[in-house]
Amino acid sequence: MTVADGSASWLYTRALVAFRESGDSDGQAAALVRGAWSANEHVPAILTGIILCIYCYVYARRRGMEAGAPFSLQRLLRALANSIVPAITPAIIVTGIVGGVFTPTEAGAVAVVYAIFIGVFVYRELDLKGILESAIHTSRITGMVMFLIFTSFAFSWVITLDKVPETFSAYLLNSTSSPLVVFMLMNLFLLAIGTFLDPTPTILITVPIFLPIALQFGIDPIHFGIVFAINMAIAQVSPPAGAPLFTACGIAGVSMAQVTPPIIPLMGMQLISLIIVMLTPSLVLFLPNLIFAQ
Repeated sequence: MTVADGSASWLYTRALVAFRESGDSDGQAAALVRGAWSANEHVPAILTGIILCIYCYVYARRRGMEAGAPFSLQRLLRALANSIVPAITPAIIVTGIVGGVFTPTEAGAVAVVYAIFIGVFVYRELDLKGILESAIHTSRITGMVMFLIFTSFAFSWVITLDKVPETFSAYLLNSTSSPLVVFMLMNLFLLAIGTFLDPTPTILITVPIFLPIALQFGIDPIHFGIVFAINMAIAQVSPPAGAPLFTACGIAGVSMAQVTPPIIPLMGMQLISLIIVMLTPSLVLFLPNLIFAQ
């Protein structure tokens, strides 16, 4: 799964939750959700994956890294078989939220119960001590992430109170008549605030303002949703306040200072993918057009 692929599914779920909470279940919400879902497992995901693979290949060659074991279909099938049981965990979360079976919080609780079940009874690698240690470790990471989310919502309140998005949108409308320039400035704004804001306030604050402007300049709403998804994916793993990045650091036991230098080139590769997707709407829209034309 690539960055665009995973972020599209993630943004789809986050968008549904955000707009259900705000009471807006169609219109702008539908355009964003539809665009994000169209990105899932399609051209942007493949494009991002190819670019990242090329970077990894060049990086490995320059560092003199030796190739691993040759490809084996048997080993691949064995790995796929071993991944079926744990892969049900994210399936429970996504399908449960999208299907309206339970809330995101309840989905997390159900996923934890399922993870404990397979750890104890399927793999038999988890005991009471391991559960307690996992709970303590998870609590520490959750506390760190929740602090970031709290500050993110506080920051969103500040920029909303100061009418930053409205001011920026007025600047867009008055400064240029070029759709490309408008789209580029929107992307820069989303990348900037996405590093400090949680996705939910970002969606609720920017989409109602930016989507009408995008439509006014002839930007396809599906294209807008796809680009928005990629923007959020990049912003969420960007220092200094990307919550998923802090979570990964906590799980791996490394500091942000250790992670930041090697992640910068990867962010550059994602920006290349973003630019290509932004400049070539026909490349990323032909599959959604085929799907929705039926």
